[in-house]
Amino acid sequence: MSHREFVAFLATMSVTIAMAIDVMLPALGEMKASFGLPPDSNSIALTVTLYFVGMSAAQLFYGPLADHYGRRLVLYLGLAIYLVGAAGSALAPSLGVLLVSRFVWGVGAAAMRVLSNTLPRDVFDGDRMARVMSLVMTVFLLGPIVAPLIGQGLLQFASWRFVFGAGAVSAVVVVIWSFRLEETLDPINKLPLGFTRITGAIRAVLATRQTRWYAIAQIFIYGNLLMFLASSELLFDVVYGRSEIFAVAFSAAGALGAAVAYTNARVVERFGAGRMMMVGAIASVSLSATLAVVALAGDGAPSFWLWWALVAVLSSMFAILIPTSNALAMQPMGHLAGTAAAVVGTFAMGGGSLLGAVIDRTLSDSVTPQTVAFLAFSLATVVCVRLAHRPALVGAPVA
Repeated sequence: MSHREFVAFLATMSVTIAMAIDVMLPALGEMKASFGLPPDSNSIALTVTLYFVGMSAAQLFYGPLADHYGRRLVLYLGLAIYLVGAAGSALAPSLGVLLVSRFVWGVGAAAMRVLSNTLPRDVFDGDRMARVMSLVMTVFLLGPIVAPLIGQGLLQFASWRFVFGAGAVSAVVVVIWSFRLEETLDPINKLPLGFTRITGAIRAVLATRQTRWYAIAQIFIYGNLLMFLASSELLFDVVYGRSEIFAVAFSAAGALGAAVAYTNARVVERFGAGRMMMVGAIASVSLSATLAVVALAGDGAPSFWLWWALVAVLSSMFAILIPTSNALAMQPMGHLAGTAAAVVGTFAMGGGSLLGAVIDRTLSDSVTPQTVAFLAFSLATVVCVRLAHRPALVGAPVA
């Protein structure tokens, strides 16, 4: 693959992870009705949460395999499980089977999640890696732009079960395209399997200050992201009665995020990944504080357009925080990239899923719990970013 094709392949792989979430969001209301749930039930949000739980739980399995057998074999294994989960979700006769299938689907997606951080670390380094990850994020955010519209369009002609087929199609595209992917694992970095070796690698990851604190920061970043994904449709419907415009509004938020990701890719090599990370973290605190004030002043139901404008801008900060924190966490970990990506991913998505699920259960007829959680998690992210670096300039070159 050429450089551009390699970046495009990484982006398509990331879009495939997102398609399993974004394409189904417009179908959540129909899914509730299909399983006999009341309109204000938040149980269906577990289909998002369990997907991420499966993705976080399986990464520690794929990471060591990728460091021993190579990246391609792990990719094929994950894609096979991904397709099984998609099929099980589409055919699920009950909510229980759907939730199990979504967990399996996430287990398959975990392989691509590990490799989306491992492959760039194999090939790039430093701020260049952060730039590549931001470019990948730009394309990745086409998912929130296009996928809800695809899901909404499919619902005009078929049931919610056909919506899951869109995610399976994107996985097939990755399978076919991956035949052009060369193995990127350097034989020098090939590591043996074994419990002692794996636990030793995990300890090395957690003992590295920069990697450890950026992994913890991602718990709060993903907590905000998963809360945003799982709760937005419910708040559109229950608080504002505007579920009919959800797909278009969500796509617009994705377009804004893509623009921010592209801008980050253009400037991160100039200003440094550490400085851009702090800019995104502080901006998130400012936006979430404003959102909390607006929500409290509006007694939990402020002006719809003001609320959504602030949420959309806040969500666009994920386009800076996610790729940049990934790059900074992986920077010192070139000698065990697969395992490191798995540990960081498990921290981020496992912890983020739990935080998001806790907040999701508090949502009903008010946006206040969501906005207060946004602020708390954003403040925690800033603290972690500061702790990740020596008490010098945050924008100074990282080790």
